[in-house]
Amino acid sequence: MINVVDEFFNTDDFSQTATYTDPSGVPTEIPVIFNAPFHIAVVGDIQYMSKEPSVICRSIDVADADTTTEIIIDSVTYKVIEVQPDGTGITTLILSLN
Repeated sequence: MINVVDEFFNTDDFSQTATYTDPSGVPTEIPVIFNAPFHIAVVGDIQYMSKEPSVICRSIDVADADTTTEIIIDSVTYKVIEVQPDGTGITTLILSLN
């Protein structure tokens, strides 16, 4: 039986490898789908431009993720600022440049 979540994170297709460092400091390579959208927010008459990068990953790979967690993608180190499990085996980690 094919696990759909595992197929989604096949690095030959949709995902890439990142180095996930858990809260205890142990680094592990995991498959992720990286997203770095560009946002323009308007507050009153002022425009703010920002990126809110995130990764989608298998929940089992990041079960211990918290705000002390780091992840390296394409040689850039990010800090996890929010953990969003969706209950289906997939978790989104909201990132900030470290």
